[in-house]
Amino acid sequence: MIAAFHGASAVASIVGITIGGAALMVGFGWRQQRLSESATALEASLRNPNPIRRAEAARAAVALGLERSAGLLLRAARAERDPAVLQAIEGAVGSRLWEPVTTPEVAELRRWAAERGTSAAGPSFAPHGDEDATNVIVTGAGGPAGVAVIRELRRRGHRVIAVDADETAVGFDLAQESRVIPVWDDPSFSDELVAAASETGARALISTVAEEFGAIDAAALEAAGVHTLLPAADAVHRCLDKWSFATTMAEAGLSTPATGLGSAEDIPGPWVVKPRFGRGSRDVYVARTAPELKAALQWVPDPIVQTLVTGREFTVDVLVDRSGFVAGLVPRWRLETKGGISTKGRTFADAEVENAATLALKAVGLVGPANVQGFVTDEGDVVVVEINPRFSGGLPLSLHAGADLVGEYLRAILGQPVRPERLVARPGVSMRRYFEEVFSA
Repeated sequence: MIAAFHGASAVASIVGITIGGAALMVGFGWRQQRLSESATALEASLRNPNPIRRAEAARAAVALGLERSAGLLLRAARAERDPAVLQAIEGAVGSRLWEPVTTPEVAELRRWAAERGTSAAGPSFAPHGDEDATNVIVTGAGGPAGVAVIRELRRRGHRVIAVDADETAVGFDLAQESRVIPVWDDPSFSDELVAAASETGARALISTVAEEFGAIDAAALEAAGVHTLLPAADAVHRCLDKWSFATTMAEAGLSTPATGLGSAEDIPGPWVVKPRFGRGSRDVYVARTAPELKAALQWVPDPIVQTLVTGREFTVDVLVDRSGFVAGLVPRWRLETKGGISTKGRTFADAEVENAATLALKAVGLVGPANVQGFVTDEGDVVVVEINPRFSGGLPLSLHAGADLVGEYLRAILGQPVRPERLVARPGVSMRRYFEEVFSA
């Protein structure tokens, strides 16, 4: 996902040479030369045809300091048309607010970033291809999936209203507008969501929090001119209730771990103990001995017990159209995870994995976006462990690999046909994640 470009290592390798007067002069001259080489390489990267390289170059340029990089970034900002790159330039400038204004170029760059950041309409750019710009309200703006959807919609030229129960949700700083509403189990959630959508002129709603689905009043949203495409309540229940999911898989004759409700009776070990209703990896324990199993059953609320499955872990990002047709699938290996979120991954192609995911989705009856999780065991068996009826936290990898999951889902929400040819991803595309700060005053 992150392309390294020439010169980044040069910036990182700048060191001071402080031994002796002569050595100091040599070191100063060497440092100036390396800075000049880095600036030249970064300027070339800021003109790279690949927008990801340009965005990374913008972030790396500020390592030179705003005094040195302001000219580079100003020239890039004036020529740039890709909103994601413009956002990267703005963020790079924002990360150096502590630096003094030492040149006219630094002052001009700061003014540019401030004007762009305070514009209610966001940057001026056209939507992709044959799309019309649309106002879209996105829930779960503080989660990885919500952030990924917000960024993709903005990249495509849509106006995004970010919604979350947390007033500090990071997605608020990535969208053009934001609203704080109650959590999904609050009695006023539905009314507040409808009000936020109608008052901001939203035409479509994308929810990235599966627990919200049952509380969303789709009829009231449609009456307010806000379109939705949500799965049926029973399909959502079959996914969120892990016992119901295991039962559904077994009844359909699909491969899934042996599962017990509240006990490990007749369940071969070693075991994994998890909440019947839960998210991510919270309260999930592996038990390899009887004492560990007993302790885990005491720790986990409303537990289910499953035989531990090992092998290569995968997620399949999927979009199912209104008719129930699986329009596109993107399998990716979960090479590393933290807190249940993929931090390293790689797309791949495997007919058996895609077939298992398709059959599992058919069994639960989902429509819209979903992510299917499972393992390819050492014996080569494909075992589906769970399905989340929403976009995944690893969505950016599937998007970058070429599958237009967000764009086609928005088309489906607006009543347009989903185009399977837009949902084909390239295998072998890798992603590595890192932290990035967002600042606001």
